[in-house]
Parts: sequence; structure tokens; C-alpha cells
Amino acid sequence: MTSSYSADQIQVLEGLEAVRKRPGMYIGSTGPRGLHHLVYEVVDNSIDEALAGYCTHIEVDFNADGSVSVTDDGRGIPIDTHSKTGKSALETVMTVLHAGGKFGGGGYKVSGGLHGVGVSVVNALSEWVEVTVWREKRVHTQRYERGVAMGDLVVKPGKEDRTGTAVTFKPDTQIFSNGIEFDYSTVAGRLRELAYLNGGVRMTFTDHRISPERIDSYHYEGGIQEYVAYMNREKEPLHQEIIYVQGERNNVQVEVALQWCVDAYSDNLLGFANNIRTIDGGTHLEGLKTVLTRTLNAIARKRNKLKDSEANLGGENVREGLTGVISVKVPDPEFEGQTKTKLGNTEVRGIVDSLVGEVLTEYLEFRPQVADSVLEKAIQAFKAAEAARRARELVRRKSVLESSPLPGKLADCSSRDPSESEIFIVEGDSAGGCFDGDTLVALADGRSLSFKDIVAEQAMGKEHFCYTIRHDGTIGLERIINPRMTKANAQVIQVTLDNGETLICTPDHPFMLRDGSYKAAALLTHEDSLMPLYRKLSDKSEPGITIDGYELTWNPRSHSWLFTHLLADWYNRWQGIYWSDEANRLAQAERVHNYFANNPDARESHSQRAKQQWQDETLLEWRREKTQEQWTPEFRTKRLATLHQTYYRKTLAALKQIEIEQGQLDLDAYNAYRIQTRDKSMLRFDTFCQRYFQGDETLAREAVANYNHRVVAIERLEKRVDVYDIEVPHTHNFALASGVFVHNSAKQGRDRQFQAILPLRGKILNIEKTDDAKIYKNTEIQSLITALGLGIKGEEFDPSNLRYHRIVIMTDADVDGAHIRTLLLTFFYRYQRALVDQGYIHIACPPLYKVERGRNHYYCYSDRELTNLVQNEFPANANYTIQRFKGLGEMMPVQLWDTTMNPETRTMKRVEIEDAAEADRIFTVLMGDRVAPRREFIETYGARLDLADLDI
Repeated sequence: MTSSYSADQIQVLEGLEAVRKRPGMYIGSTGPRGLHHLVYEVVDNSIDEALAGYCTHIEVDFNADGSVSVTDDGRGIPIDTHSKTGKSALETVMTVLHAGGKFGGGGYKVSGGLHGVGVSVVNALSEWVEVTVWREKRVHTQRYERGVAMGDLVVKPGKEDRTGTAVTFKPDTQIFSNGIEFDYSTVAGRLRELAYLNGGVRMTFTDHRISPERIDSYHYEGGIQEYVAYMNREKEPLHQEIIYVQGERNNVQVEVALQWCVDAYSDNLLGFANNIRTIDGGTHLEGLKTVLTRTLNAIARKRNKLKDSEANLGGENVREGLTGVISVKVPDPEFEGQTKTKLGNTEVRGIVDSLVGEVLTEYLEFRPQVADSVLEKAIQAFKAAEAARRARELVRRKSVLESSPLPGKLADCSSRDPSESEIFIVEGDSAGGCFDGDTLVALADGRSLSFKDIVAEQAMGKEHFCYTIRHDGTIGLERIINPRMTKANAQVIQVTLDNGETLICTPDHPFMLRDGSYKAAALLTHEDSLMPLYRKLSDKSEPGITIDGYELTWNPRSHSWLFTHLLADWYNRWQGIYWSDEANRLAQAERVHNYFANNPDARESHSQRAKQQWQDETLLEWRREKTQEQWTPEFRTKRLATLHQTYYRKTLAALKQIEIEQGQLDLDAYNAYRIQTRDKSMLRFDTFCQRYFQGDETLAREAVANYNHRVVAIERLEKRVDVYDIEVPHTHNFALASGVFVHNSAKQGRDRQFQAILPLRGKILNIEKTDDAKIYKNTEIQSLITALGLGIKGEEFDPSNLRYHRIVIMTDADVDGAHIRTLLLTFFYRYQRALVDQGYIHIACPPLYKVERGRNHYYCYSDRELTNLVQNEFPANANYTIQRFKGLGEMMPVQLWDTTMNPETRTMKRVEIEDAAEADRIFTVLMGDRVAPRREFIETYGARLDLADLDI
């Protein structure tokens, strides 16, 4: 490592090296989004020719070799020599950043590729690029490899009098390491959008990678009017004619198409500037919203729909049910950054306002029926909003001036920095499972209370303590917190134990096994040894017992009985309860003082004995020799402990198995089994007694009897019940009165510093077909809005109010989970679509399978991964087991963290909208009121599904 820092350390990147060094700066990422961005950059150049009036047909081809071709019939890129670079204009455009005809030189009046890095970036990030230019009755071709021209421009005479440009490129796998396979539907959505925005331009899209080839053509003479009709084709229009505004002022071209619908309760306004979708809005959308509100309020008063004493309609009321597209063409657009997601030109606001205001006012005045229909819908929305005003106040974000509390079931994170905070929205208490409310929990005060009773008593301020197994395997006590009903009307099973007890729980609830691991209830077998809870009252007739009638609890680690009140003492000491109380500290100090006061010789005798031992050379020498004989203290201790634990566990398990099979502990049968298996880790019974129970056979037999419980039967019940759970800090397990330990619900598989959990009870309201009044009265939606800090529907989105910048939907991999995920996506899309547009919404990707082979386990996130693992990575004769995770509750907190919640190892999908119109249509079809379009959708696409894969 050198400490020098001089001019030699300054690196100058020549040509397009900077693009290859930091591709994310130019195309956003090197994942699928950045890959498809290459196509859009080339297509945008052809669209610029169309905007200039020279191009009518654009062809896009996915070639069989993985390359992409974009061909247009524009003027063709100039091929004459550039005065500054000394190279052809074509090579200059292809190899120099910020080179193009879009910077006021007269090449283009309006363009989308403002920054001039488009096609040169594509060149830099491609393995090769071939450009063909038809111009001046000649064909000009040039090839580039990774941004470098391979020879000079080749010129040949043309056979026809045509103009245009063809760019063929193959993305570089050195840059796009995750693959260079293009998605047809993603590109098709963008091409369709461009065809709508540029009425009259024909887009032909061909996929040569498949046989037969797929060809689609997009050509819309009606432009954005057809775009609105496309988005509304599954809705019921309030007026059949689409309101259309077109005009130009100060060289700014404005196009607006508007249509209100009866069966929609939110607006869907799409804004475009120079063909670029401005998902973050901008001055053009601000101008449109302002003029809509002002114009409709003016007409409402003119037509006596609003009285003088009544307040104006709000913007969100006026826009309810509106589908609209605004497309502006600005000569010198000001975008925020290269991503161009927000238009900043202030003059556009006024131009849109004046142009739309004039045309809209004239249109509505000459069509009073349309005006009345739109106003009636807006007034209904206004009245519904007023009726829900008090409910809406409940959902405002908590602040200094507002007092609405966060939802009680929200397990919040410690951080108050939204940029680092994330919230997981889970189905019920995902990762936990639950019990019937009448199930009894064993309490440390000697009672056995049902979940329902614990909920009721804690509501009155009472505390409860349960039995728990600590991390070292020792039994202990822990406080119960947050008892609650977790799921309504849940599917359940009945588990019957070998002691005759029956338990009703969800199939995914984890039971603790004898080795401290967990297994979901539905997967338990009669071979599984469950961690047992045994209790009894003390009897002075038993050895070592000096008091009668005190509760004793079996400790599975030491295989001995412990007094429950000693467990309480240990808990209090661990919590610092004794020493945090000054009276306790003074009392203990007094006891020590009194001991030495009553035994004046004790202090001196202890001191003299210690000094004599350290002065005894024989004793010291013996100690040194013994130390030298040891390998290392840690090694010998661990080795011995491991051996003893293995011998003890295997012997005890075998003895218990014989007891179950024979109905009693038959030692002859055990010896025969031990000899048959030739397992040397199973000890003879007399050796077992001597080594672990000081030769006391009675204690050894008692340990066998108390070893575990087993499952006799599991039955799926037809009835559905409300189920409950509790939380147990630190250990996350508790004992049921039936004598087994189970896991508590896991809000535990997270990092509390920056990860919050919000459980939702059941399925939330489908807001696609619900008015505002019902939305704000829904408890689960109130919880969502309050927890996230969303504010009110229809208001401008303010990211500063958002409490978490990563909102993660985490549901089970079954039908109910998919439905809840869809309802949540509908909520975010319709209630505050800016959350989706700006990349705040994510979907968690838990594994679908766990494969165990020997001591190793593997997680697979798809059927393809599972097949590859089993067929290609395992030997043909390998033995393995496959567990299908249908619920998050089948995973332990550590598994949930490792696979789904740990930022270092998890996979997560960010929800993005490539085709805004198609997204809006799909939400309308699948989540709206009308049955016929949904039926048609299912009949059309259902045939493509593999019904065997459906979880029904």
C-alpha cells in the first residue's frame, strides 16, 4: 500500500471508457431495467425523427443471435465529416458523449434525448454494434466493438432511393453479467406507448428468437385519444366522447385527452414530456390539475350545482374517475437528472393552464349533459369525503401538531430515519402460526389459562409468566407480552399427543422437538420427540426434599427436578430486579455483615487457608503437571461434554423408544436392540445409571419416563376458528398445559434497528370498487395509512411524510397469500400511486423449498432451482428430503432472517410499472366491479396455466 498521492494517481478515462467503468450512471443499472434501456435509447432516436416530421415507420427486431435491430425511414444519421472531430458525423455520434443534433443546432426542434448520450452509451455497453445509413442514394455501414470503430465507414451505391438508419447491437455480457435476454412484453409495452403518443407513426415489432416468429404492429391515427380509450375499454364511461385538447404556444405543443368513468374511484393521469413518461409529475401535470379544478368549480357555480355558501370542490373530487393523458413537446426541456422523471419548465404550467382552460370551458358549455354528469360525480365524491372527514383525521401521520397514534399491532423499528427504515406487511402473524383461543398455557403461578383469558387479564393490567426453554437447554421463566387474536376464521388441525391431550392449531405452528429444533405441526410424525413439560408437588418422603406442597418442574438439560420458585429467583436476578432495588441491596449487605460479626474467626481462617495452598510447593507442582498434560482446557472440556451428551442422548432416546414399543421399560429388549444396531454410543443400562445418575436406577427410569412426548395423530378439521398467540421475549417459546413446548409468533426474524412488522388481519378492502367513505372506515386500511404515514387519498404525495422508504409485502406462498398481495398492490396503486412509481413498494421472495441432505440444507426459490439442485448437483443415489414452504410460519426466525429479511442475503422484487396503461387496465379488469371482462381475461389466459401447479 502506498501513501503517495500525485498526478500519476489521477486517472483520465478516454472516449467511452467512463461509460463502461460506471454504466449505472448512464442507464440506471446493469440488470434487466438497464438492459432494456438500451433498446429505448435507440428507439428514441427514431422517434425524434418522427417528431421532426421525417419518419413514419419504425421496426424493432429481436434477432436469433441475441442482438436487437432498430430501423427507421427517417433522414439517416449524417455521414459527412464533422469539423471538430475530423471523423464522420456517424462515428462522432456513436463514439462521443454529448454529441447529437439536439442542442439547438437546428437538427431537431423537439427531442427526447436531451443529454445526447443515448446511442453512444449503447455503443459503449455492447459487444458489437453495426450501423447502416441509407442516405443520398448510397448505403453507409460501420461496425463497432465495445465502443471502438472497427475500420472506416464503408460506402456502397444504393439500389433504391431510400433514407433511414438501422442500428443493430448485441449487449456485452461483461457488463450485463446476469444475462442479455430481452423480454418481449416489456419492450412491446414501451413501443405501444410511443405509438399512442405519436399518432400516425407505425411501429412493427418482430421476435425472430421463436418459431413461428411473433410480429406485432402498433399504429394509432387517433394518438392519445385512442390511448385513453384503450385504458378505459373495461370501464363504463360517464361520457362517450373523449375530450381532446390540442394546441401550441411559444413553440410548446400540448395534447390532452380526458374521459371520466362511472365505475372508478380514483384518477389515472399519465404525463409525458417529449415522449418520456414523467412518473414524478412536473409543471405540465400541475397546470392540468389546476385548470381542471378551477374550470369545473366555475361551471358548477354557473350551473347552480354549488351554492355561494358552499366550499369549492377539491382537486381530488374533480378528478375522481378521470382517465387522462397529457403530452407536451418542449423545445428546451428541463428534467431532473438523466432519468427525466419530472419536468421542471415553469413556463409550461401557464401554457397548459390557458390552452386547456379555453377548450375545456367551451366543450362543457356546449355539452351541458356531460358537464352535469361530471359535476354530479365530483359532488358525490365531495360529500363522501366530508362524511368520512373524521375517519380521515384518524389516519394522518403522527406529528407535533397531530395526535393520531400508530397502530398497536405495529412492531416498529428503533430508527427514525425513513431512508434506512423498512416495514414488512405480513399476513396475520406470518412466521408464527397460532392456537385455538381455548388452548391452555402453563403459567408460573400454578394456573393454566386459555389464550382468551390471558388477553382479558392483560387488558386489565395483569402480568403473566410462562415456562420456557432457554438457549442452553435449561428450563426457565419468561414474561408474556402482546397476547392477541392473530387470524380470524383460520384453517386448523387437531394434534393428539401420547398423553391423551388434544391441541387445535394452524398447520404451520412450530412445535419444539427434544433437541431444541422446531417442526411445523402438520409435519409432525410419531417418530418426533417433543420437548416435554412435567410438573409435580414436592414430597418430603422423596430423597433430598425437605418441604411439602411446592411445585417442582423437570429440567430437560440436567434431567432433574427444580423448584419453580428457584426459577423465579433466577429470572429476577437475571433481570436485575433484586439489585435494582436499594432495599434488597441493603438487606444483602446486612446479611453479609451479620455473618462475619457472628463468626469473627471466619474471615481470618479463609485467608490463612488460601495463603497456605499457594505456598504448598507439592500442590503447586501437581497443578503444573496436570496443566501440561492437558491439550488445551477448551478442547478437553468441549470434547468430553460432546461425548457425554451424545452417549446420554442416544441412550435415553433408545430407552424411551423401547418403553413406547413394549409398554414398559424392558431392559432385555433394550440390550437386544443395542447389540443388533452395533451402535457403540448406546451405553449399557448399568453404565448409563452409574455415569449419569450415581448408580441410582430409580432416577434413571424417571428420566426415561420424562424424556419427551410424541404425536399420536394429526387430523385436519373442517371447521374454521379464530386463533391466538403470544410473544415471549428472548427465548421465543413457551409451554402449553398439555405438556409440550411450542414457538411463539415471530416478529423476531428481523433487525429491530431498521425493520418494522405490521400484521394485517385477514384480507383488506378492495379499494378498486369502494368509495372513500368506506376506505377510511376500514380498520386494516387505517392501520396501513397510519403506519406508513400516507396521509389522505388524492393529496399530492409528500415523501417527507413517509415513515419507511422500503415497504415490503410479505405473504404466504398460497392462494390466500397471493390474494392478499394483490389487494395490497391494488391499494398502493389506487390510493397513492406515487409509492409505486417512485420505487417504494417491494415484494419479499421467501424460498419455496428446503432440501435436506445429511447435515446440509439448501433453500430453493423456484421449481427450476429445485430441479437443478436435485438433478445436477446431487448424486443419482442421493437421499434427501424436500419441504415445501406454503406458509412463512413453517420457517424459524433465523431461517426467515437468513432467507427473506437479511439485506445481505435476501432476494427482493421492486414493483415497477413499465406500461402504465396496461397496468391500469389489468387492475380494472381483475379488481373492478364488472364480471364479464374478468371472465374473458380468465378464459383467454387460463389455458396457458399449468393447472397442476395451482395451489387450490
